[in-house]
Amino acid sequence: MNCIRGIDPKDEGAAKVGNVETTMAATPFTFTEAACQLLEDGLQCDASEHFRLWDLPGAGTPKFPLKSYIRVMGIKYFDLVVVIAAGRYTETDLTLMNEMTRNNVPFFAVRTKIDLEIENAMWDMGLSEEETMEVIRDDLRKNTGLPDDRIFLVSSREPDKYDLPELKRTMDRILQAGIENKVDRALRRKLHVRRYFNTLVNTEDFYHADA
Repeated sequence: MNCIRGIDPKDEGAAKVGNVETTMAATPFTFTEAACQLLEDGLQCDASEHFRLWDLPGAGTPKFPLKSYIRVMGIKYFDLVVVIAAGRYTETDLTLMNEMTRNNVPFFAVRTKIDLEIENAMWDMGLSEEETMEVIRDDLRKNTGLPDDRIFLVSSREPDKYDLPELKRTMDRILQAGIENKVDRALRRKLHVRRYFNTLVNTEDFYHADA
């Protein structure tokens, strides 16, 4: 969460981090200006004005059982869900992804601490950075069913490296499109209501009668 927002865990307003369950309720955060710094020149980022990020408690715990998670968290109404894990996705994570697919909720798979994975693979198996990243991507493809443009490998310690810049660009693009679609639907509904009203009442006579 903090990495996507472009801030440090010690900064004011940062999301809590730790080795135990730290998010006990759905918590909203706004995008900061730093979240848009990695966008390419010429691209406009309106995230700080329009978008809100929600840090949700993990699914499948005693306090947040998977069976009611999507309903309780209102996930069906999210424009985009980012499923983040520091290691391999659990059965709970994959079940949640299947439910989102079934409910047509768009989501990304994000693997964090990729720098540590690369270092460990180099020491343990002699794999290069590219080889390690491809092994992890292939595992995510097989388990999540997502295409490469929905899979991101990131490191909060090296935000300018790996897939974090592309993740921010893709999030901004999808969320901007979501806003435009919502505005378009709202305008269409308003036009439909106005046309329906005009078929029932002659608006000119209605205004005279009201006067």
